[in-house]
Amino acid sequence: MAARFEKIATGPLGDFDGFDKKTQYQMVPVGKTREMSVVTDAGARLLRSRDPSVARFANVKSSPPLQPSAESTPAQIAIPPNRKVEFSIVAIQVGHTELVLERPDGVPEASLLVSVKSKVTKSFALCILADIRRSAGFLDVDMVRFMNGARKTYLQQANLELTQPGTVETVTVPRDLGDPLVLDKPGITDSIVEATPGRVFAANLVIYGCWNVDLRKERIVGLTLSNLCFVERSTNFFVTSITFGHEVGHGLGLDHNGDQDRMMFKDVSARSSRLSQFEIDTINSSGTV
Repeated sequence: MAARFEKIATGPLGDFDGFDKKTQYQMVPVGKTREMSVVTDAGARLLRSRDPSVARFANVKSSPPLQPSAESTPAQIAIPPNRKVEFSIVAIQVGHTELVLERPDGVPEASLLVSVKSKVTKSFALCILADIRRSAGFLDVDMVRFMNGARKTYLQQANLELTQPGTVETVTVPRDLGDPLVLDKPGITDSIVEATPGRVFAANLVIYGCWNVDLRKERIVGLTLSNLCFVERSTNFFVTSITFGHEVGHGLGLDHNGDQDRMMFKDVSARSSRLSQFEIDTINSSGTV
């Protein structure tokens, strides 16, 4: 087996910390660290950062410990044969670099793209929808809890901080909106916007908790129209959590992802809250190649 990079799943972040295994990509917030390892076979390797002014190495661990070497510096690590070496990627400044694993003849064998990103901040408002006949069934605490999951996802994986300037608003529309709530039916969305306090729209995103969401001829559990996100309450906690994160992603400019192991998969069968490299770079372009 060839020498390779491996992810170290540590603490609450684990693999959901801006790492994309498929593209061998790691986001690291500027001034922070992310943990990786390298596994070698029968040959020695040299691991180096192409641009150590962007990211370098620290906290190098191996069993048995690596011997001191003139080749090992914060910019590169000399790795003996048949060894697993763990290390921290230390983000120095915004930008990108490659961590390259080379054979003794200098031929690259594997690489990991590192994007060091500054923190981006966007605001959101939470609203619970009601009309003259029904209410969404969300409590304020429900909206905050589900949104906190989405906030954690985007901060850990893309260094995007979502902030809530105000409190949860109850928006009561003075008409019967219908059940299901068909959001592309003429007048429905306009009525909701008109009933929403104007201060809410100072936020970058507005998230409405609502009852059964629908498009004409299509059953859905969430829908985003520009920066307005609509999420229905499900009896399945995981589905509602993923839907919050998914619709916020649309509000941030993300399209559907064809991979079922991504949060932006087209339906509720998504199996994780993981973002891909392209999605991370879309919502936080600092450090992008």
